[in-house]
Amino acid sequence: MKILAVDDDSFMQDFLPAILKEADFPDVTVASSGQEALRILENATEPFDCLLLDIVMPDMDGITLCRKVREM
Repeated sequence: MKILAVDDDSFMQDFLPAILKEADFPDVTVASSGQEALRILENATEPFDCLLLDIVMPDMDGITLCRKVREM
């Protein structure tokens, strides 16, 4: 499963890939903002199977990011 995790917290950026790898999900890409996540999604050669979005982020929250992803 290909996962995109979006979180502005540096601890979570390190924690999520580590814990997901232990749960047998090694293919994790991390973005630190909604804008970075959108760039990653636009340039992806294969679709992501799962998006993990932080709801509370500066500039673009997870709800807004989810809306933008759905528009894609």
